[in-house]
Amino acid sequence: MENNQPGYTGWGFVGGWNNYDQYVKFTVNNSTGGNKTVTLRYAAAAGNASRKISVNGSPEIVVNFAGTSGWNVFSTASFTYNFPVGTSTILVSHNSNWLNLDNLTITDAALATQAAAQSGLSVYPNPVRRQDLLHIALHADKATEADIVILNLFGEQLASSRKELQKGENTLGLPVNQLLPGSYILRIKYGEQIQTKKILISN
Repeated sequence: MENNQPGYTGWGFVGGWNNYDQYVKFTVNNSTGGNKTVTLRYAAAAGNASRKISVNGSPEIVVNFAGTSGWNVFSTASFTYNFPVGTSTILVSHNSNWLNLDNLTITDAALATQAAAQSGLSVYPNPVRRQDLLHIALHADKATEADIVILNLFGEQLASSRKELQKGENTLGLPVNQLLPGSYILRIKYGEQIQTKKILISN
């Protein structure tokens, strides 16, 4: 566990991770079963990285982590899994390149995905606490990139991020701990669409 880069959450982060024998194991407890989105917050200043992930001993999938502009610049990568009720184990193993892993969160994907399919965009939780991730569910007609911007109520840009979208339903995680409590505008541009949502950040 390391804590030599600003911007992490909790006590620190898993750093210096570039060995095929290294893995991180998470034990989670779900009060309900079903499809849930697992979001990993990370930094990858050495460039694009990947990790192999297995849930409850299932066949491994490879999750890609786009490179970040610094070790103190965090982004997120997500995948969806059909969890049973009760305890589950998530094993994240090295696959390629360096990666700092900050945290892992699990959210129920069903309601957000349904809302996104109806309106094209859904954000939750809203209000969101500063220490939590703001989750964005949206539908893309084709694989593309999304430019995400947070503005204050005067239209001034305060934060930005670029995420890769797959064709179909997508759930993204966005950290908001760099912003003060208050009201903001979330603007997302992807493909030919530009959508906005008002968000509220609390302590």
